[in-house]
Parts: sequence; C-alpha cells; structure tokens
Amino acid sequence: MAENRITLVLEGMPRDGGHVRFETFLYELRSLQSALTKLDAAAAEGQRNSHFAVVGLSHSSPARVELEARTERGRPDVRPFIFNRFQQVYESIERNEIPADIDYGLLDDLRKLATPIGATLMAVAIQFNGSTFGLNEKIAKRIELHLSDYDECPGSVEGMLEKINVHDDANVFTVYPDVGPSSVTCHFPNELLDKAIAAVKKKVAVSGVMRYRKTAPFPHHVDVAGIDIFQDAEQLATFQDLFGIAPNATGELSSEEFVKELRCGWK
Repeated sequence: MAENRITLVLEGMPRDGGHVRFETFLYELRSLQSALTKLDAAAAEGQRNSHFAVVGLSHSSPARVELEARTERGRPDVRPFIFNRFQQVYESIERNEIPADIDYGLLDDLRKLATPIGATLMAVAIQFNGSTFGLNEKIAKRIELHLSDYDECPGSVEGMLEKINVHDDANVFTVYPDVGPSSVTCHFPNELLDKAIAAVKKKVAVSGVMRYRKTAPFPHHVDVAGIDIFQDAEQLATFQDLFGIAPNATGELSSEEFVKELRCGWK
C-alpha cells in the first residue's frame, strides 16, 4: 500500500554525470535504515515491530529506492507512528523548533542523510504520505548546531559493547544499555585498544567523561577512561560453587553459635 511506503531520492553531482557514488549510496541507505529502526523501536519499548522491504529501484538521475514497511508477525502495527513521527521531527527542524525530548540518535541520522549534500550529492529527499521532505545544507547545519550544545560530567554507563571501529585510529565503539538511551557512542584511547576489542559482544561498564545534550536525561557520548568487562552469566559462581568456600569463617564457633551472636548484636 502506498501509505506504507517511503522513497529515498538521491541526485548525484554533475561531475559524476548525475550518478550516485557507491559509498555515498550505502551511507545514505544506512542512515535511513538507522532512522527508521529507531522510530520503529520507539513505538513499543524497544521491540522490533516492522521490517522494510525494497519494492522499487531506479537508477536514472535522480536515483530512487522505494521501501515498504511491513509488520512483523505477531507484533502491533506501528507504521502510522513511524511515518507521522518522521514528519513531525522533520517539520520541527524546518521551523527551527526542535523539541527537547527528541531522540538525539534519530536527529543525528537525519543530519547524516544531509551531510553529503554539496560534496558527493546535489540533493537528497524523502517521500512518503504524498509529501516530499527535502534535506539540504541548511537543515544539516541547523541539526549540527542543536547537537553541538551539550554538557559534560564524569560518570559511567552499562550495556552491550558492539560496532567497534579501529580503522585509522578511529577508536570508537557503541554501547547499547538495557535502560536509558538506545545507544551511546564511546571514544577510547589507544591504551585501551586490546581491552575494547576483547569486550566486543560482552556486557561492560564504561567510565569516563559523559556528554549530555541540553535537557537530555541520558548521555550520548563518552570519552572513555576505563572499561570493565562483566562475566557471562554461565561463568558466574552458583550457590553450590560457594558451598564450603570459607570453612574457617566462624572461627571456633559452630554455625549456630555464630548466627546466634550476630542476632544478639542486633539488640
């Protein structure tokens, strides 16, 4: 159905004959996919409700990729929310009235969609619900200005460590907390390289200087000072493992006498 479809329109630079460069094409698709995933997850407490199928491709300038939102079996239909929220966010940026409760990850995805304009793309547009939402350098700069306004303080965040990038000393990984923000970008120094690599796909506690967007309750970035890797659940000691681990803990007293003295000490 047309109302459940979204089209990404990309126009290449004249020097490239209007064609879209391959790396730019992939960059735009990843940015749109990331934005749609966040919108989908926001509709039902982080659960995946929808997937997007490629139902149309056009190479002629401008290039077009048409996606159809489809509800996962057994999940609620949140497609109206996805498209309506996308439109609300875009229009708030256009009015320069970005709400304080906006998902900053989503905002950054929209910034990324607009970033190649003027460098490797002439124009980017997103079409759905019978409307066209154009992205341009003005939109990108407006988002960038909003994202650049933040506070810093020391702290820590816990979650799964994934998506590590060490190419050209980028030294960045992403932590996905169980609660709070959907993800936190973390930049680490070279001395933590081995530990960061060892922590991939593990639950960690990352400490350092946290960055918070103005009015945002959760951090979006950490300059990492330390990484603590949690043991997997199956590696943790059981009660049976702890049995008899400290045979002399009560000294010369029996267990009953030791507990009795503790109880007397409470009086």
